[in-house]
Amino acid sequence: VGQTQAAATSAITSAGLTRGTVTQQSSTTVASGSVISQSPAAGTSVAKGSAVNLVVSSGAPAPTQVAVPNVVGQTQAAATSAITSAGLTAGTVTQQSSTTVASGSVISESPAAGADVVRGSAVNLVVSTGGGITSGGGISSGGGGGGPFDAFTLAALLSYLMGGLWRARRSRSLASTLTSALSARR
Repeated sequence: VGQTQAAATSAITSAGLTRGTVTQQSSTTVASGSVISQSPAAGTSVAKGSAVNLVVSSGAPAPTQVAVPNVVGQTQAAATSAITSAGLTAGTVTQQSSTTVASGSVISESPAAGADVVRGSAVNLVVSTGGGITSGGGISSGGGGGGPFDAFTLAALLSYLMGGLWRARRSRSLASTLTSALSARR
């Protein structure tokens, strides 16, 4: 026990015995290729030429794979709970602005949902801080007024303002033309 399979076989034949069956078994404590156990046990009296069966380590078992749960759209707390329930650990959490995902909810995860990973692996999250552009240049005055603008609302507002400026400029130009024409008639 504890010897390599080759060394154990040599010791068995040197003692006038024969090597019997050799079976493989995974072990986290015995190195791959080394004997875990033998039958009959060492020190047992047996007839000359008897077979000694060996159990040889195939090394540590392959790590258990688990699928990464889909936590996109969930709150950070719910996502962390789902990740740990799947046998994984919560990794790095990065904050990012989003106009499409509610504040506190998961925008993305890495590795991606459905990927098979080793049990205990970390899943990193990107969590939304809410809307990107806020009224007042993002400076909070502490008291009411305004709110987050999405890109469409901002574009519509700018278009409206620009259109109003163009109409005002055209009206001034038209007014000065009419004034000039009326003055010329007099």
